[in-house]
Amino acid sequence: MSGTGTHLDLLSGARRVLVLALSDGTDVTVGMATQAPGAARQELADLAASRTEVMLRTPEEFDVEELMKPTSVPKALAMGVRQASADAATLLAFWE
Repeated sequence: MSGTGTHLDLLSGARRVLVLALSDGTDVTVGMATQAPGAARQELADLAASRTEVMLRTPEEFDVEELMKPTSVPKALAMGVRQASADAATLLAFWE
C-alpha cells in the first residue's frame, strides 16, 4: 500500500529518476484513494535521501474534471510539446 499512486519507493537507489506526475502533492489536503496529504512530498524526499538524483515535472495546469475526457487530449498534447521544448536543455543535462 502506498500513500500515492507513484510508488517511488520502487526506484530507491537508482542513479537518476525523472518523475512525471500531475502534481507535486502540495495541493492534496484531503486523503483520497491513492493520495494522502504530504505523501507525495515525502516519497520525493525519501527517494532523494536514497542518493537518487530526482527531477520532477508536472503539467502547467490540469483540471481533474477533464482528465479522462477525450476532448482534453489536444490541449494536453500541446501543453506537453510546449513544456518539453522549454525543458529540453535541462532534461538533457539531467541525463548526462
